[in-house]
Amino acid sequence: MPQTRVSPVLRHIRRLAGTPHIPEPTDAELVRRFVTNREDDAFALLMRRHGGLVMGVCRRVLPRVQDAEDAFQATFLTLVRHAASIRRDQAVGSWLYRVAYRIALRAGKDMARRSTLEKKAMTANTSAPASEAALQELQAVVDQELQRLPEKYRAPFVLCCLEGKSRSEAARELGWKEGTVAGRVAEARKLLQTRLAKRGVALSAALTVVSLAEGASAALAGATLRAAAALAAGKALAGAVSDKVVALVEGGFGSLSAVKIKAAVAVLLLLGAVVAAGAYSHAAPPAEPAKPAAKPTAEDKDVVTRAGVVLGPDGKPFAGAKVYLLLPARKPRGDVRATSGADGTFRFAVPRAEREELSNVAPAVDALAAVVARAEGYGLGRARREDGGEELTLRLTRDDVPIQGRVIDLEGKPIAGATVRVAQVSEPRHGDVAPFFEGVKARKNLNEVFGEQLVRVGGWRGASVLFPPLTTGADGRFRLNGVGRERLALLRVEGSNLETVSLYVATRPMETVAVRDRGRRRRDDVAALHGATFVHAAAPARPVVGTVRDKDTGRPIPGAIVRASTDVSVLDFPTDFPVVADKEGRYRFNGLSPTRAHLLRAEPPDGEPYHTALESVDPATDGTLATVDFALKRGVWITGRVFDTTTGKPARAQVRYHVFKDNPHLKDVPGGVGGDFLFVNPEDGTFRLVGLPGRAVVAAHGLEGRHVIGLGAEAIKDNTDKFNLEYYHRVVEVNPAPGAASVTCDLALGRGRTLAGRLVGPDGKSVAGARANGLASHWAFGVWDNKSLPDADFTVEGLVAGRERRVLLLHEAKKLAGSFRVRDDEKGPVTVTLEPWGTLTGRLVTDDGEPRPGVELSFAANRDDLDVGTLPHDLTPRTDKDGRFRIAGLIPGMKYTLLAWNKGGALDLGCEVIKGKSGEMKDLGDVKVKKDE
Repeated sequence: MPQTRVSPVLRHIRRLAGTPHIPEPTDAELVRRFVTNREDDAFALLMRRHGGLVMGVCRRVLPRVQDAEDAFQATFLTLVRHAASIRRDQAVGSWLYRVAYRIALRAGKDMARRSTLEKKAMTANTSAPASEAALQELQAVVDQELQRLPEKYRAPFVLCCLEGKSRSEAARELGWKEGTVAGRVAEARKLLQTRLAKRGVALSAALTVVSLAEGASAALAGATLRAAAALAAGKALAGAVSDKVVALVEGGFGSLSAVKIKAAVAVLLLLGAVVAAGAYSHAAPPAEPAKPAAKPTAEDKDVVTRAGVVLGPDGKPFAGAKVYLLLPARKPRGDVRATSGADGTFRFAVPRAEREELSNVAPAVDALAAVVARAEGYGLGRARREDGGEELTLRLTRDDVPIQGRVIDLEGKPIAGATVRVAQVSEPRHGDVAPFFEGVKARKNLNEVFGEQLVRVGGWRGASVLFPPLTTGADGRFRLNGVGRERLALLRVEGSNLETVSLYVATRPMETVAVRDRGRRRRDDVAALHGATFVHAAAPARPVVGTVRDKDTGRPIPGAIVRASTDVSVLDFPTDFPVVADKEGRYRFNGLSPTRAHLLRAEPPDGEPYHTALESVDPATDGTLATVDFALKRGVWITGRVFDTTTGKPARAQVRYHVFKDNPHLKDVPGGVGGDFLFVNPEDGTFRLVGLPGRAVVAAHGLEGRHVIGLGAEAIKDNTDKFNLEYYHRVVEVNPAPGAASVTCDLALGRGRTLAGRLVGPDGKSVAGARANGLASHWAFGVWDNKSLPDADFTVEGLVAGRERRVLLLHEAKKLAGSFRVRDDEKGPVTVTLEPWGTLTGRLVTDDGEPRPGVELSFAANRDDLDVGTLPHDLTPRTDKDGRFRIAGLIPGMKYTLLAWNKGGALDLGCEVIKGKSGEMKDLGDVKVKKDE
């Protein structure tokens, strides 16, 4: 297989990530640039904008992923052929929607089925339930009626209601007046509402099912872009894409005969979006327990002590349990820090370096989430704080439901020697896991229910270091103890030439439940939630081999690390399958799925200044060997230190490297350079990264909130990239000469002016215990400080001349709130008077007056009334069974807009701006949902 290249769309997205304030061209402008100049980046951006819409249409018509991906490619290749015929007043999104629908219909509805053997082995039937069949029929009805809309109505409707553009954005795309867009969207809604009502479908339901847009994987986007470039250059499609895609493109996109589909009635399955979790690396096999950390000295002032008690399942103190601290780094590790005493108590110290590691790698994970107790014969004990105190309570559970699995091949023969690892353990937030199972059965969506019902024991990846790997016996069986009753374990099964998979297994007897499992690229696959006893039929893997060499010399790079990421569940964090190149630079993957696209990433060994490279591997169901070679470009070491100019001491910070696009050396690294944040060494503030010769910027973002934003920005000339220099606390330009081995770049963070103040209540007396936002200079990044004030005194830090900042204050116990603007010439100290906060009540209803229960509500502060970056409070109540809501915490004088979400989709309430008034209880009455997406 020839070496593949990094998809240009990935490079373009990276560049966009560094320049978020550049006004993006309209679709019409992008089409013109592609037709006139054959600009690949213009076509890539069109794919980025409309890929979710196109893939959503294709997946609704074609349940099988491969068929949908073929239709996706054919749609954008059809755009290549007919781009010149698209009129300016014809929305590209609407055009793509129509073409995608017609091509998908022509492609047919071939359904891929799992092997008969595995279906027999599984304890339950995993066929689609009646509710999902009804959903598919409903989706077909919706797409049919959208196709029947006249173009003048369909175009603005697709832009505003399917792609989420504002009326002004849609008007700009279409070249219309904003009022014209609003009127035609309203008319489109009326037409759809009337037509759908005749077929037994509500418009709100229609908008729900068509909102399930799915984007293309990086591999699919890259392959499509390469084929588009070939087609635009006049080359034949044969060989660039599959024969099926060629046939779809060659078949044209004229009118197709209507496909009669029964009107969808009965059950409507509402599916919501999930929040994509950040990507995590594959956990290496657990090594021997690390040696206990050295005891902190008296000079270490940043030591944190963790103390608490271990309880048995009966709630009594438990002696002799091992207490672990888990560190969620790229290679997670953990060791025993204490043993519970006769009274169940324990105590240990967390040194500064480990405390920094916990906060840097995962800011939301602290030592609380990463403290776990283990004891022989019992299930894991997770850390809890009882009654809001600082002491931790680790409650062990019973371990009377072991996990017993069997691994077989597709011929039904047992597989001996397969490895089973525990990647993650989760437990119910309250009581047993029955509500979780019922939620999964009802919604058929694992990810959606997981966050509501479960919490991870030991954080994201902690369990991987607590359980040694298991090996299947001659009969293919294995047994896992120690997880604990009423838990959900994420197991990883791997072996020589076996597809590496992750399985969800519950520690309770139950039938296997088929669920929708959404991947990071928002693609739903069918997964299975197994009971404690189950059978897994392992499919054969596709071998992927290659070499890693120096791009200039051709010499092998021994020790290079190659990672293969796949589009797996958002819950399945071990998406990296790393292998290490041998002395000849050769590597080999033995566990990759032949039916999935993979993105390979080659990294240099430690201490070598090479840039990483990306390559993609397309699916190949025939299991043929894939060869992917890497050529890494040697770069320049950029080293430095981040420090505070006032104290001269190291400053906690993140560092980012940005290469200007006019740097001639950027072409040497097709995958792009920089963009990611790098944490500095917390001990001395040092950092080291790999750069390029030529102009670039090194930017530091301090994590302490006391430093001035934008230092050094005025010294950067010719910033044609519009890189957001003023979003960082310090920026410095570097310009290494070709052939340079390294350059030094120190980043000095300057402290801004401070302003002292005091909080008082309505009676003029001091008020302690409030929460504040805006005291620190993180505000330019839109970060909610949420700082708790132990007493009435506060200090605003990082103030700079010429800029104002708004500070928000809430005292939930006293039901007081307030805000004030800090001017650059403010003389301190200031006194801020908190007033009784406002309260908002009302009832959320449909247009017909029916209540809307279970809808999440929140505030959005008016832009004219709130500085960029500061955010309002985080109170997010839900409507009750009668649709009623009560929202407390309106800050007097602040202007708000009421927002609502249901199943992840935004609801348009058409609500007027609300101004908070001191002590006011404002009743909005019935609030009607104007738009349900």
